[in-house]
Amino acid sequence: MKLGAYGPAADAAARQHVDAQAGQLAAGDKWIWSGPLFDNKGNLMLDEGERFEHSDIRLRKIDWFVQGVEA
Repeated sequence: MKLGAYGPAADAAARQHVDAQAGQLAAGDKWIWSGPLFDNKGNLMLDEGERFEHSDIRLRKIDWFVQGVEA
């Protein structure tokens, strides 16, 4: 994970919040992907209590849409 430069609209509070979240992710204290996680067809992709480690190769191979996520 690498953050780009903050834009001019990012105030000090926003920068501190993002920096804190990034620190938790880097330290392994916060997870983005944890189960249960389903694809958009209802298939279980990540069991309850399971999570993708940040180094998990499966993160590079996600070729499915996550249920409930809209772009």
